[in-house]
Amino acid sequence: MRLGNCFSGLKTALLILIVSSVVVLLLSSGNPRSITQAAVIIPGPATAACLSGEESLEIKEEATIECSLESNGDIEIKERAMVFGEVVSADGNLELKEGANIEGNLLIGRKVELKEHSLVRGDVTSGGEVELKENARVEGDVTSGGRVKLHPTAMVTGTITQFAVLPPIPPIAPLSFSFGAGGSDVVIAHGGYLALPPGSYGRLTSKAESTLLLSSGEYFFTKFELGERSFFNFDLSGGPIAVSVTLEFGLKELTTMTIISAVGEPADLTFQVKGETTLKEDGQYLGVFQALEESELKEDATLLGSLRGKKVKVKERSRVAF
Repeated sequence: MRLGNCFSGLKTALLILIVSSVVVLLLSSGNPRSITQAAVIIPGPATAACLSGEESLEIKEEATIECSLESNGDIEIKERAMVFGEVVSADGNLELKEGANIEGNLLIGRKVELKEHSLVRGDVTSGGEVELKENARVEGDVTSGGRVKLHPTAMVTGTITQFAVLPPIPPIAPLSFSFGAGGSDVVIAHGGYLALPPGSYGRLTSKAESTLLLSSGEYFFTKFELGERSFFNFDLSGGPIAVSVTLEFGLKELTTMTIISAVGEPADLTFQVKGETTLKEDGQYLGVFQALEESELKEDATLLGSLRGKKVKVKERSRVAF
């Protein structure tokens, strides 16, 4: 099962309407390229979005993202990061830092900037200016609502189109949660074990190296925090698990999430959080995480699932995949 239905999804094919019949692009070498203008169809995404930031999205150095990205605002992909999927921003800029790679199409509402030695294997479509710095490369077409600027050592293997008129990119619809929570607080001692039945609770906190087991059903908490080196287990034999939290949700360093039943997959685990979601360093995480505030995956962590928030950050050397 794919996770694309967890978000608004990346947009289907868009029709680019072109104003003039011919554009002549003066490349950095001084040689003109004549481009006959026509209607161009931009294909839909090849993979579903696993990272969705309503206001912004930031991918830090050497992170690996094996799915598509979407945001209403700016997207920044840092040095040597890798993205295997489409990148869409409804009304923001994209900055691809030095040595970063994207294996997929770009659909960006405003400016696109590719820094030194960055690479895009796919088509680049931008409502604003497109600029390629030293040794940047696009293996595909570039269509821009403004100018296309190429450094003499930059390269575009496909057709370059300037001053195209693009239709608006539909924004990500805002999240909205209506649940509440309340009940007894839950505390797990250092190294302790707890099998917690579905229900409504107050705050859940645990000390280091504890184990928490959840079973199929719905859980409600006012706040949720597991201590470092904890084990977060799930029995999905009776169906999906949904966890709803009215304040913050946090999993500390080296937390390991595991589906212990013979059936079930990460898409069957849903976490809805009205506050911030923080998945800390070196953890192994599973599930669909949706937050009304900021969501963050810390350094050297792995998430098999998806992460959504007002602002989404994936830190250095982390990995996100379905």
